[in-house]
Parts: sequence; C-alpha cells; structure tokens
Amino acid sequence: NGPSDPRASNNDCRNSAPTCSNYGYAIDVFAAAGSPVYIPRVLGQSLTWSCGFAFENGGGTAGNTYICRSDQYTLIFTHLTNNARVSTINSGEKFGELYPLGGGPHVHIEFAINGQFVKPEDYFCSI
Repeated sequence: NGPSDPRASNNDCRNSAPTCSNYGYAIDVFAAAGSPVYIPRVLGQSLTWSCGFAFENGGGTAGNTYICRSDQYTLIFTHLTNNARVSTINSGEKFGELYPLGGGPHVHIEFAINGQFVKPEDYFCSI
C-alpha cells in the first residue's frame, strides 16, 4: 500500500502518520523507495495543478521538494526523486517517485488553503 493514489474512488493514505507539531500540519505516507506518488483530489474534486521544483533536501541526500498550486490550494511534497513532473498536472496523474530515504522512504505532504496550512488528511484521505 503506497502513497496516496487518487485514481480510485477516494484517495488512500494507508501507512500514514501525522508529523511533529513543529512542522505545522503535515502527513507522511510511507512506502517502498521508487513507489509512485499521485496528485490527490481535494474533497473528492479533481483539480489542475501547476507544479515546480522548490529545493534539494540535505543537499540532495534526502530527496527533493516540489510545490504545486491550484487556485487557492498549495501542496508541498518532500522526499521525491529528481524526476518529478514540473508542469501542469491533473489530480489522479503520477507526479513523481519516493526517494530512497534511509529510515523509511515516505512522502511528506503539506497542504494550505489561501496560505493557511491545514491537516492534509482532512481534505484528501479516506483512511
């Protein structure tokens, strides 16, 4: 059971855990290195996102961070390989792959509405 795959009727966030409070609201979804990461639906709605590279984590030793925006929504994905799509992408499409991070490959997801961070699982997980 890998990262959130919204091609099904609902997004699936199995193997996930809320992160520490010092990150604000975020969720980590664990799976094997190289597992695909898909752009989620928001409250069941498919959206079109503009995604781009943000920065390397730990000088590239902990994967890369990408930021995606759609109207009032902002998604931040961390710990992806360097082959993530940096373009316009729709909910349900493959965005990238998990970086082989020591200690457990996972995608770290942060989500904001109008710049205010909220709990991602409240908007795109059916656990």
